[in-house]
Amino acid sequence: MSTLRTIQAGLALALVTAFSFLTASASADDAAQASEDASLRQAGLQCTMSSGYSPTGREWGQVYMTRTPGVCLRMRLGGSAPVDFPSCHQRGRELGCHTIAN
Repeated sequence: MSTLRTIQAGLALALVTAFSFLTASASADDAAQASEDASLRQAGLQCTMSSGYSPTGREWGQVYMTRTPGVCLRMRLGGSAPVDFPSCHQRGRELGCHTIAN
């Protein structure tokens, strides 16, 4: 009888170990994907936007991809920007966005 219990305990331990490796592997894949998504969002492209406060009428900004496909977010950074630098809407289209939110 003790041999049967030893075998059952060994099988249970083997199953728990196998499941813990699978869970750890899935967590690592999820973490890598989340890190890659965050890198893309944090690596926003520099751009310009209209401004009533700048002598050139343009102000510096940055455009970021969001988790929603086709939607980007632009952020006003301030400071006088040149007129001939790409706008945040142009940069958003370069990233594949059809909607640029403030």
